[in-house]
Amino acid sequence: AAAGALAVLGQRELLLAYVPLYAIVIAFLVVREEEALAERYGADHAAYRARVPGFFPRPWRRLARAERHGSFSWRPIASGLELWKLLGIAAVFAFFLARRLA
Repeated sequence: AAAGALAVLGQRELLLAYVPLYAIVIAFLVVREEEALAERYGADHAAYRARVPGFFPRPWRRLARAERHGSFSWRPIASGLELWKLLGIAAVFAFFLARRLA
């Protein structure tokens, strides 16, 4: 969202700095979380990692219906802060867009 906002607002210099820094931070977080999950769940996590892609989806490799568990629910999204975060991002974007157009 931030990269998109920077692009729309024409902030090329900030965008060029933001994208690689964001990629580095995300890569660091992914490695750290994977290590913590492997330590906490051991063989179960290793089996999960063998079935599920880490960062980029692989639509050609789907789980068999018998292996799927659970179902999708909007309840955690609606009851958490996700909707407020989305509204906050939209408000900041609208602010900068209005400022740029003024």
